[in-house]
Amino acid sequence: MTREPFRSIASRMTEDDHRAVARAHEAELRGDWVEAVRLHLSVPFFQHSTRGEQLRLLVGLGDRAPSWMVARHLTQVARRRPEREQAELKRALATAAAIAYPRGFDIGVMGCRWPEQVPSQVFGRDWVARQLDVHELGALDDLVHDADPDLLDRTGVRRWIGAPMGGYRVGAAIEGVLVLHDAHTGAAHRVLDLGLTEQVPAGEHVLGRLVPTDEDPGLVLDWRPLPIDEATAAAVARNPREWPHILQIRCHAGRIPEHFSFLSEPGISSDLPHQSWTALLGRGHDHDLGAGDQEPGRIVGQALDEALRLAGRGPDDVRPLRHSIADLLLDPHLTPERLARHAGPRTAPRWRVLADVVPPHARHRAEAMLLWCELPETG
Repeated sequence: MTREPFRSIASRMTEDDHRAVARAHEAELRGDWVEAVRLHLSVPFFQHSTRGEQLRLLVGLGDRAPSWMVARHLTQVARRRPEREQAELKRALATAAAIAYPRGFDIGVMGCRWPEQVPSQVFGRDWVARQLDVHELGALDDLVHDADPDLLDRTGVRRWIGAPMGGYRVGAAIEGVLVLHDAHTGAAHRVLDLGLTEQVPAGEHVLGRLVPTDEDPGLVLDWRPLPIDEATAAAVARNPREWPHILQIRCHAGRIPEHFSFLSEPGISSDLPHQSWTALLGRGHDHDLGAGDQEPGRIVGQALDEALRLAGRGPDDVRPLRHSIADLLLDPHLTPERLARHAGPRTAPRWRVLADVVPPHARHRAEAMLLWCELPETG
C-alpha cells in the first residue's frame, strides 16, 4: 500500500487565496480583526485554523480585549510577515533544530504524517524557535515599523522589545497575581496570573520573559513559558543572554530531553495551551483535539456541563481551573445556540459563581449568561 504524496497547503492555494492572506495580514497590522478574520476564513484550508479561532476571539472581545492579549497576538503577526519566511524564519528553525533536536526530528512525536510537515510544526509549536524569531532575530522590532501606531500604543508591545530571558521558580498564585522567583537570586517578581499553576505546580521551574502591561501588577509573561529543570533555570537566570547556548549544551549532554521545546499548540488568552479546557474532561491541558480528528464543537458542551457542575459545588471547586474555564467561555465554538441550553433560573446561581471567580477578561461572558437566565421563557 503506497502512501499518498505530500502536498502543502501553500501549493494548493489559488492566487485569490494568497491575496486574501496578504490582505488579512495588512488588516491585522491595522488592528481590524473583523476584516482580518473575514479574509482569513475565506481561504478554504483555514476554516479550522488556530489563527482563525484567535482572530474570532479578538472580534468577540472587541474593546474588552486586554492589551496583553492583543500584544501577544501581534507577536504572532510579526512572525508571519511574508518577507521573513525566506531568511530569518529559516535561521530560527535551523537554530532550534540544533538546540533541541540533536538526533533529528521524530515525526511520530511531532504528530506528522510526512517529513515535509515538520517545518510548519516547528514554526507553530517549538518554544525555542518562537522566542528566537520574535526577540533575538528581530521579528518584533520589524513589526513596530509597519503596524498602526495607535495599535502599538494601545497594546504597549513596543515596550516588550529587548525583554531578557529569565529562569524562574513558580510560586503561589493568589487573587490574580502569580509570584515568580528568580532561579539564581531568589528575587520575587509579581506578575499577572494567567493560569500557569493549573499546569505547572508551585515549586517547578520555567523559562520566560517578563514584559510590562497596564494591568496590575504591571508585569506579564510575554508568552506561555517553557517548563524546565531547576539547574537549567538557574543557569539561564545567571546568564540570560546565553540562554540558547545553555539549552543546547544541556540537551546534547542529556540533562534535558530531546524535543523538550516542542509544546502543545499555544493560545493567547492564558499561560495554558490552546483549548486548555479539555482538562475539564479529564484529558489534560495538552490534549490535542486535532490528533484524533475530534471536532471541538462536539465536546465543548460537555466541558461547559462540567464547569457548571463545579460551580454548583461552590467557588473553591472552580478556582483550581478558573483559567481553563475562562478559555472555555471565550472559545468561539461555544456558540449562542450551545449556551442557550444552559440558560435558565436553575443555572443562574452557577453562572454567578463563574462570574465571581473567572479572570476579568472572561467575566462578561458569565455575566451575560446571568442576564439570559433572567429572561422570561417564551411559549
